[in-house]
Amino acid sequence: MKKVEQQIINQAIEQRKQAGMSQMEVSIKLGITYNVMYLFEAGKKQVTIDFISKLNEVFGWEFDVKISNN
Repeated sequence: MKKVEQQIINQAIEQRKQAGMSQMEVSIKLGITYNVMYLFEAGKKQVTIDFISKLNEVFGWEFDVKISNN
């Protein structure tokens, strides 16, 4: 998994927890299965722009990532 993807996953998990939401609650609001949500958070499913956009659209979550070649 790429460093940028890990940053996004970590931030999504943190924002979910700060909102007091379970993976199941988030998956229902996003219209995806619990399994897909679990795979995203476990780093076993690629984070897509569509997924990030949906998190922002539904929850207002924003992501701050640093992109570098290091």
